[in-house]
Amino acid sequence: MDLTQAEAVADLINAQSLSAVKAANKSLSGEFSKKVNELNQDLFKLRVFIEAALDFADEEDTNWIEEGKILEKLKTWGEKLNLLIKNSQQGKLLNEGINLVLAGSPNAGKSSLLNALAGEDLAIVTPIEGTTRDIVRAKLIIAGMPINVLDTAGLRESQDLIEIEGIKRSREAIKKADLIIYLIDGSKPYEKPNLGAEIPVLEVFNKADLVKEKDKTKFWICAKNGEGLEELKTKIAEFAGRSEEEPAFIARARHLEALQNAQKVAERAIKNLDLENPELSAQDLRDISQFLEELTGKIHSEDILDAIFSDFCIGK
Repeated sequence: MDLTQAEAVADLINAQSLSAVKAANKSLSGEFSKKVNELNQDLFKLRVFIEAALDFADEEDTNWIEEGKILEKLKTWGEKLNLLIKNSQQGKLLNEGINLVLAGSPNAGKSSLLNALAGEDLAIVTPIEGTTRDIVRAKLIIAGMPINVLDTAGLRESQDLIEIEGIKRSREAIKKADLIIYLIDGSKPYEKPNLGAEIPVLEVFNKADLVKEKDKTKFWICAKNGEGLEELKTKIAEFAGRSEEEPAFIARARHLEALQNAQKVAERAIKNLDLENPELSAQDLRDISQFLEELTGKIHSEDILDAIFSDFCIGK
């Protein structure tokens, strides 16, 4: 069992959805490790060719790197790496979920929407504006995807010190969100959101039951009676990366970071090879190989092992 398989044991135990269980099982069986090892083996062949060409560069008048079409092969290898990164991003979402922030003006129905999504009363709902003063958090499974939902205080100008602090925390949560649902009271004049964050925003008009003639270009729900709720769940899950295909494997932030680091160096290696700097490209490929070997634990540091195995309750 290599390092990614060991991590998959913990991920299987902590899986929150059927998709996550299936993905963790695939990682445990070695599916992820196999993909990483195949990439590393293909990379090794390219490294051997480049370094051999460098060693014998003075002996013949032939450009072995050009003759062997190494640049083209390295680009093809990079495409395989990009596909593994894409699958790893999906696996990470299945493992960790996305941060979904419910934002909007006071009394737009954010807490009612949280309760509707959760199927239970997690937040206090009253007709009084400004009831939510602090962030209410819930980890939910929405259409098969783990979603970290944050219900925030209504955004408005206020003189109330407690509410001001709640609004400040709302703004901080918005900055860290992966997706924002900006809830609008559809029974009142439309207010354009000013969130000040470059994050995807889904504008949702609530209280559809109070509006007779609805603008069909807008997305309507009623958190109170459930109208439009299933469609909203589908939109959230699609943003979170839900796919009709079976998940390839489970993944963690550590895996994705290592693969993205390898991707950056691969782009540099291609550039160096294109500029006829094979010596620099050879070193780039050695660095990439190290990133891949850190993934499976062929080479490792004590800090990485400590971080990984802190998830296990050894001896308990």
